[in-house]
Parts: sequence; structure tokens; C-alpha cells
Amino acid sequence: MQVAVLGGSSPFTLAFVRELARRAAELETVALRLVGRDRDALALVGAAARAHVTPLGWTVEATDSLARGLAGADHIVQQIRFEGLTGRADDEAFAHELGCPADE
Repeated sequence: MQVAVLGGSSPFTLAFVRELARRAAELETVALRLVGRDRDALALVGAAARAHVTPLGWTVEATDSLARGLAGADHIVQQIRFEGLTGRADDEAFAHELGCPADE
């Protein structure tokens, strides 16, 4: 099973990877493709993800190419925060205006 993670350079990606690894017995072999723009962060997140899943026989590829990341993906996880931290502040303010808790 190939899983593309958009926003894969985010440190929050590791929580997702850890949860997948925790459920390894329920899943077939997973090939993760982490797609991100920040190459340095992507390299760090990719290395940490590999440490979690390599013992399971799973693979992790880190790429800054959207086309490469999506090619052949069976599942796509979209965790990109549009507009960066400014967008986050706007999202949280909007939720507050509606009386809703802001949630990641």
C-alpha cells in the first residue's frame, strides 16, 4: 500500500507515522512518500519516520516533487496548512467568532 503524505516535512507527520506503526499488525506493507517543500525539514522527518517503520519492513521516501509523491499512491493524506502561520491565525480567529474550538 502506497501512502502519500502532503505536508510531509511537518513534525506533526511523525505522530501519523507512529500511529501507523502502532497498527502495523492491521495493515499490509506500507510504502510512505513524504511530500514537502522544506528540504531540510523533510530530510529530518524522513529519517525519523524511517527509524519507526524500517523494522516493520516498510519504506519511506521523502520528496519535494508533488508529481513523484502522488504517483501510484493508493491513499493521500493532506495535511498542508494553506497560508502558513497567518492562515492558522485566521482559521483560529474564524473558529472563535463562531464559538467553536479551533482544532489542528
